[in-house]
Amino acid sequence: MNLLDLLAHSNHSTVLRLADNRVSKEALRERINHYKQRFEQRAVSRVGMMLCNGLDWVAVDLACLALNICLIPIPTFFSSQQVSHSLSSAAVQIFICDTGHLSDDLQNNMANLASHSPLVPTK
Repeated sequence: MNLLDLLAHSNHSTVLRLADNRVSKEALRERINHYKQRFEQRAVSRVGMMLCNGLDWVAVDLACLALNICLIPIPTFFSSQQVSHSLSSAAVQIFICDTGHLSDDLQNNMANLASHSPLVPTK
């Protein structure tokens, strides 16, 4: 039984706690489905992700698990060169990021990063 199965059979209304926020099973399922639809529409097999720990991080991870998609998490402290190298080396087809948490270096190089993989902001 994997985490998605456990989530489906959970009797708890709160399935995730993030700082002072509680995430319901329905809210998490909604975010997972949001990303699953995006991935299925683009028929991707490799997703890159640069997110801080939170609801979107969990939802992207579980969406990839559900669809048997390879997920490449990229640390938020990577430089734009390291991110670019990671995206190209792993042949990432779509890149999920929260642009609000990117360093100035990465903000200034978003166009270069987009040349490797389509950027998908979380919002």
